[in-house]
Amino acid sequence: MTPITETPHTFQYSYWGSEGLAQVAQEDPKQVTAELWMALESLRSERICLASRALFRNGETSRGVYLVEEGEVQLLLSSAGGRERLLETVGPGTILGLSEAMSGEAHKLTAQAARKTQVSFVRRPDLINFLRKNPAFCMQLVHLLSENLHSLYHRFVMESVSASRPRSKGRESTPGIGIRRVN
Repeated sequence: MTPITETPHTFQYSYWGSEGLAQVAQEDPKQVTAELWMALESLRSERICLASRALFRNGETSRGVYLVEEGEVQLLLSSAGGRERLLETVGPGTILGLSEAMSGEAHKLTAQAARKTQVSFVRRPDLINFLRKNPAFCMQLVHLLSENLHSLYHRFVMESVSASRPRSKGRESTPGIGIRRVN
């Protein structure tokens, strides 16, 4: 494995496997470690998704997890009225659908390719069997799920604070930090 990029907060690796070049940033909470990425290599099937093609949709039963290798995937949140809102765009090294694959529940959002994107897919039964045989990787996945939860919590707090700030007529309010008590 050869390091390709080093910054103060991320360290990316690249390696050539049967799936091609994969990049993994180790400190992003949604991204798998290089060790886990390589361990899952024999279970992955490569897929190319064209722009706007859904990997999975809100409400669908999870069939497994997706690992973004190249390109970008948009995560869309559906409202009660059926409208979709862009939650975020993720890139290489991101694992998608992990919570639903582990719980067996339906997807809570839609994931669609923002442009031509290469992903690898690991079927849920294969992932569960892999984790039974390799319990050390369970803690890495627990860490990923925990970091995702913390990230969502902080995002919710920031959006709540932003939404509760009064707006002045004729000018934008300046960003600030506040706490809003919810009863």
